[in-house]
Formats: sequence, C-alpha cells, structure tokens
Amino acid sequence: MTWGRTRKTQPDTSDAWYLLIAYSGGFATGNIVGIWLESHLALGSELVRTVSGNLQADLGHALRSRGYSVTALSGKGDDGRPVEVNYVVVKRREVPKLLSIVPALDPEAIWTRSDVKGPPVGAVGSLRAGLLN
Repeated sequence: MTWGRTRKTQPDTSDAWYLLIAYSGGFATGNIVGIWLESHLALGSELVRTVSGNLQADLGHALRSRGYSVTALSGKGDDGRPVEVNYVVVKRREVPKLLSIVPALDPEAIWTRSDVKGPPVGAVGSLRAGLLN
C-alpha cells in the first residue's frame, strides 16, 4: 500500500495572525448583514400561535372577522381549564399588525411565532381550487 503525500488545505497562519482576525471579522459582518437584510426584506411566512384562556374573547372568531385565516383548537391549560389555541399563517410583513391586534382583543393571551417552510401563504387554497376544477 502506498501512502501519498497530503497537501495542506489551509495556509499556515501562525505568522500571520491578522489574517485570522480579518477572516473572523468578515464572517461576523456577513452574518450581521444577512440577518439585517432578512428582517428588513421580510420575505416568507410565519406561523403565529395564540393561546387564550378567556373563551368569551373568542379570539379565533375576532381574528377571522379581521380577514385572517385561523385554525382553532380546543385545549386544556395546565390547571385543567379550557383554552383556545389558534394558528394563523401570515406573510412576515403582516406579523407586527397581527401582534398588535391580539393584545387588544385579549390582553391575557400569549403568542408565539415561528418561521414557516413550505408553500407560500394562499398557495394551498390555490392548489386545491386548481385540482377541483
């Protein structure tokens, strides 16, 4: 069996410490610029989950009346009381508006949000309509 000589894939930076600093600075700057661009372009969709223990507020119905598409579930809180869990998928640009409406409708409601990976908002309805025609 013959072993070939291996070549270094990285340059020797033991004498050029400033190259490591420059590389690290460029990497960090790229991350910061990318995060800033993503937040300001606001492309894509987000899932907003609301949990409300105030069933009289009927948060799901109130959000639907404002034009949001809401999937509502019934659940039980940690103390056994009934809660309403709502899922709303919206364009990322619309999230601040939605999150300002939720506390106005039910100040005790909690919410979370997460990124959605999949078809864009409204695409499922469009696909379903296309399949039925």
